[in-house]
Amino acid sequence: MHEFEAVTQRESNARNYAVTFPTLFTSGEGIWLQDHTGKKYIDCLSCAGALSLGHNHPEVKQALLNFLASGHVQQVLDLTTPAKHQFINRLFNLLPPTFAQRAKIHFCSPCGADAVEAAMKLVRFATQRQPIVAFHGAYHGMTRGALAAMGNLFSKVNAGVGAEHIHFAPFPYRYRCPFGTDGQETDQLSIDYLKNLLDDPESGVAKPAGVLVEIVQARAAVFRRLQSGCARYAN
Repeated sequence: MHEFEAVTQRESNARNYAVTFPTLFTSGEGIWLQDHTGKKYIDCLSCAGALSLGHNHPEVKQALLNFLASGHVQQVLDLTTPAKHQFINRLFNLLPPTFAQRAKIHFCSPCGADAVEAAMKLVRFATQRQPIVAFHGAYHGMTRGALAAMGNLFSKVNAGVGAEHIHFAPFPYRYRCPFGTDGQETDQLSIDYLKNLLDDPESGVAKPAGVLVEIVQARAAVFRRLQSGCARYAN
């Protein structure tokens, strides 16, 4: 039995990309993947951004080898280690100074959905409110809380996940403006819509604990307006 078939027989049907690319990937370098037949692929998945330097980057490989040879502990949950200290120092030195002075770091599992879950818990605890505002078309992960904030219905409906305490607003996407305009007014229309949603006592939406948004998908000006709007509801 081929290795791919052996894995497929034992793995659940809760798979995604492996269904689209039913082959055995054996090596990778930079942006390239190669399967067992020698066929090459450009890896546009890039491990959802975790492989921004590509596969087997020499500096990353050397850093891993150095750590494995160092004798340092490999996993101690949230205990403090020299590697943790070095990482925090380097990260905070890269942050804008005014932000670094007041910033706190939270370590969760190496999973984007876990970071989203932690953020949702934090804002709900800090505000003592439950509602979260998310946006149409959003993707935040496949854990229960993150899935509830997903725009696409297919995955969460099939998993029996509702949208408890999640309210959705149109995302300011100029290319396909949700308000049917030519896109020039999309940003302001989206912000105005959200403002009306939260200000109108007849909207049915209570004051939210926070707004969950993917900041890589729109212009910086939108998020400055969104941040300013959120500050109005902080108290």
